[in-house]
Amino acid sequence: MKKIALAITATIFSLTLFADAAPTTKAGFALLSKGKHAEAEKIFRAIASRESKLDKYAGTHGLMFALRYQKKNEEVIKEADAWLKANPDATPRQKASLYVFKGNAFRDLQKVDEALAVYQAGFEFKDIPNSIDCAREYVSLAANSRKYDLALKMFEEAYKEPASKKSIPFLINCANLMWKTNKGDIGIKLLTEAESLKLSNSQMESLYRHKGYIYRDCIKNQEEAVKAFEKALAVPGIRDIDKAILWNNIGNAYEKDDDYEKAVEAYKKVGTFNAKGWFIKSAENSAKRLQKKIDAGE
Repeated sequence: MKKIALAITATIFSLTLFADAAPTTKAGFALLSKGKHAEAEKIFRAIASRESKLDKYAGTHGLMFALRYQKKNEEVIKEADAWLKANPDATPRQKASLYVFKGNAFRDLQKVDEALAVYQAGFEFKDIPNSIDCAREYVSLAANSRKYDLALKMFEEAYKEPASKKSIPFLINCANLMWKTNKGDIGIKLLTEAESLKLSNSQMESLYRHKGYIYRDCIKNQEEAVKAFEKALAVPGIRDIDKAILWNNIGNAYEKDDDYEKAVEAYKKVGTFNAKGWFIKSAENSAKRLQKKIDAGE
């Protein structure tokens, strides 16, 4: 019995040593989920240093997350460039994935032109999910930077690729662009396509919220806008801040439709959630302003 016990102990000890010597990406991501980003970085660097090409990529991919969580954007760019230079025969998917990280790093450093150039390069791999991710990030950044012509051009190119029709984030981001550029019909079409796919709760909330924006501001159909915002409110598990924003949007829609009583009701609900933001005081002021109109018989 003693020999068996000793053998088991020795096996456990050797496995522990092996685990320490050969950390896994699963262990690295587990540390990331616990907020231990620096420890995860060490694990991913160890994995990336192995001889296997698969390990080198897996380690570098995990390292991108660890560095991004720590806001080490310059290191993200440096590590991505080093890996891409050392692995010219890497798969398009691997390369495009790193272009997303590199572009996001430039974006967070507020280097818009550099970020757009990287996203454009990543999109050149065309019809693969990671390239569509690059297109999505390009559209989002260009739109947020008010470079609408560039954003629309990228949308037109990327939307030709079959993979774009399966990317919920791409479709929603592009619908957001259509809202900003007053192309409501196209925006609704994109959101309808996304709605036919399998959405997470957060994606569903975002989809209906954007549909509400387009109906409210572009198509000027306030009844449909309210319906869309209410569908977003009905999504399970959404945060209080999202609920507050949605009620504010409902108030906006009713106000645009000159239904002041319902607008006041909606605006008053904004402040009932555990949320903070400029829109809370704005909704309070809007409720008071419209109540005065109601009292005056306007």
